[in-house]
Amino acid sequence: MIALPSSPFATVIATVPAGSFPISVGVNPLTNGIYVANNANSTISVIDGNTITVITAIPVGSGPNSVGVNP
Repeated sequence: MIALPSSPFATVIATVPAGSFPISVGVNPLTNGIYVANNANSTISVIDGNTITVITAIPVGSGPNSVGVNP
């Protein structure tokens, strides 16, 4: 589960279920796509920041611990 704030210093506006042990988050400011590295289940969750819904979980190598975004 990750919490999405409305700004860096504001209150949480939503929580979204991610994979197991979410460890890193990347945001594409052009598309409002949110990417979460889920360390324990070896996936990257893709979240639509406009609708605050999980689009998919992408299987990746064992234990991802970071994610990068190139807008």
